[in-house]
Amino acid sequence: MIQHPAWGVIEEKIGGRLDYDVPMKEHTTFGVGGPARVLARPETVEELTEIIIACRCIGLPYYILGAGSNILFLDNGFDGVVIKLGRNFRGMEYQGGGIIVAGAAAPVGLLLEMALDLELGGLECLAGIPGTLGGAIRMNAGSFGATIGPLVDRVRYVEGQGQPGDIPGSGLKFSYRSVQGLPEAAVIVGAELKLGPGQGPALRATVQERLNQRAERHPKGARCAGSIFKNPPEIPAGKLIEECGFKGVVRGGAKVSEMHANFIINPESRAKSSDILELMREIIDSVRQVHGLTLEPEIKIVGSEGETRLR
Repeated sequence: MIQHPAWGVIEEKIGGRLDYDVPMKEHTTFGVGGPARVLARPETVEELTEIIIACRCIGLPYYILGAGSNILFLDNGFDGVVIKLGRNFRGMEYQGGGIIVAGAAAPVGLLLEMALDLELGGLECLAGIPGTLGGAIRMNAGSFGATIGPLVDRVRYVEGQGQPGDIPGSGLKFSYRSVQGLPEAAVIVGAELKLGPGQGPALRATVQERLNQRAERHPKGARCAGSIFKNPPEIPAGKLIEECGFKGVVRGGAKVSEMHANFIINPESRAKSSDILELMREIIDSVRQVHGLTLEPEIKIVGSEGETRLR
């Protein structure tokens, strides 16, 4: 529990959607991570704003969690409030003219299916990618040379002091697995996507082809967080790691996939974050020694106070 008047107000308003000492391994695709002090599930922008203001008042860190992919919580957990946007942030609506308006918690798979039904193109780059719209925008998610960035027409957010705002897509700078231009500590709550017309059968054929290619390359069945490292411009990270002999290497309960070397998996659901970090460090050191390149993690690493760097 949190003993503070500001948190008492939050308890009164949304106490039924607050859980304490929640293991993050139960809320991430990796299946690892210690407890978060609080898991909060706001259903409105107003509730989200109140939680952010309360955290600021108390001095508690907070962290936004989407679908739980592309993230590694450390074994010691998160000493703050993990905010997971509720079902009311999952809405999707077609407004005509190629514009889809959706909440930040909308699953990208459902967004893609909606676009296909409307015969709108552009989101095929998200085929097979897990996660939510908010996370996809934050990471400029995509595949096969295309990303969501150019499709973003407007983003709605709550900034770090609790004030709502919005920004046109033209005011954002999208780059490889990142976006710049949002206010510091802004929480994305929704977005408008501008898609182009397409032919339904052709769009679905493209999506199926990409799903087939992902199925051939990516591990199936085992828990993982997606690609561990960003691809350097020169050569894919998976190829660099494979050439260093890491396919199938095991540390504790974590293993480098034998199918794709840029995936670390938790095959028996007994890995610790320390096992994964050990593999990541070894891979970085080896690739640097053999290839003269320094791999940068693509996954977000979250420690007791928030995002942290690999040490």
